[in-house]
Amino acid sequence: MATYDQRLEAWASSVSDAIRRDRLWGLRLYRLDLWLGDLAWEDVTVLHRDGRTRRIADQLYRAIGSISANVAERYSRGSGKDRARFYVCALGSRGTGLVSQGTTPTR
Repeated sequence: MATYDQRLEAWASSVSDAIRRDRLWGLRLYRLDLWLGDLAWEDVTVLHRDGRTRRIADQLYRAIGSISANVAERYSRGSGKDRARFYVCALGSRGTGLVSQGTTPTR
């Protein structure tokens, strides 16, 4: 069975060159969120088919997507305080996504 890092590396090799050339690709948090988005897509698709879980699917995918949006928005800000704040925002979004799945986030 492949390790976590091996699975991430295999996924990363399938990502387009345009995305991998972006400066944000150098941030592990950004790469992990893009991977999480791909992994969650299957779950969201299944959840969305059932009217009872459609809202959960929408919330889950928005929460996951907001992590990379927060990273991209705040990455260019140069001060340490701004960077620290964007990590807090991104991790907060991560927590929302995991809580939607019934999982407790770890920090």
